[in-house]
Amino acid sequence: MSAIQPIKWDSISKILTLLDQTRLPLEEAYVQYSDPDEVAVAIRDLVVRGAPAIGCAAAYGVALAAIQYTGDDPAELAAWVRDAMGVLAQSRPTAVNLFWALERMGKLLDSLEGDQCGKVTIALEQEAVKIFEEDLDAIVSEQTQRIPETYALTALHVTSGTNETPTADVTLTIDGQEKAARGEGDGPVDAAYRTIAAITGTHSRLSAYIVQAISGGTDAQGSVTVKVEDAGRTFTGQGADPDIVIASARAYLNALNKAAQWHHARARMTGP
Repeated sequence: MSAIQPIKWDSISKILTLLDQTRLPLEEAYVQYSDPDEVAVAIRDLVVRGAPAIGCAAAYGVALAAIQYTGDDPAELAAWVRDAMGVLAQSRPTAVNLFWALERMGKLLDSLEGDQCGKVTIALEQEAVKIFEEDLDAIVSEQTQRIPETYALTALHVTSGTNETPTADVTLTIDGQEKAARGEGDGPVDAAYRTIAAITGTHSRLSAYIVQAISGGTDAQGSVTVKVEDAGRTFTGQGADPDIVIASARAYLNALNKAAQWHHARARMTGP
C-alpha cells in the first residue's frame, strides 16, 4: 500500500495537488490548484489540515501568485504577490505555521526587490519547495501516527528575576529512566532549552521559535512552534500549555523526538 501524500508539487506544470482531508477516511481524493486564491479557499475550508501542511500550502500559494503574473515590472510583481499573501493570511487567522511561512516568503521577496521578474518567480518557487522539504517529516507524521517519545518532560521549574540569572531545573524521562539537571540561560526559555540539550546530549540548532495564544482570557493556552536543525535536516515541534515556558519545552522536545526517530530509522537502514 502506497503512503498518502497530502501535498504534491509538479515543478513542470506548476500545479499544487492537495489531499482533500474533508473526504477522509471514506475516500482518498486529491484536488489540483494553480491559483493562489483557490489555495486560500482550500486552507479556509479545511481541505488541508495540520500546522506544517498549512504552512507549506501557503508557501506554494505565494509561488503560484508569482507564476501567475505575466508582466515584466518587478514592482508590480511584488505588489501582485503581496496581495495574494494578504488573501492567504485571511484564510486561517489563527494558524501559526501559515504566518511563519508567509513571513519567510515575504522576507525573501523583500530581499529580491528590483530583480528581474523571472528570477523572483524562480526564487519563490524554490523557497516553497524548501519549506515543504523541511516540513516533510512533520507532514507525513501527522498522516500516520504520533511520534514515539524518546524524551518526555517529567518536571520543569524555572527561576528568573531582575537581578537573577535565569535558571531551569529539568527532569526528563529517557527510555524509561529519569534524568535531571540544572542549567542557566539568557532567559527562562533559553535556560530550559540549554538544560534539555545537556540532558539529552543533542546538538541541534534552533532556527525558528513562534509563540501564539490559542485561547483567550487569563488562562489562555499558549501554543509554541519551533524548528530545529539536526544533521542537515529541519524538524518541526509543537507544544501547548497555559505556561509558555512549559509549552516551549514541549515543542522543543517534540522536535527532538522527531529527530531521534529519524536517526533511529536511518541507523536501521544503514546499520551492519
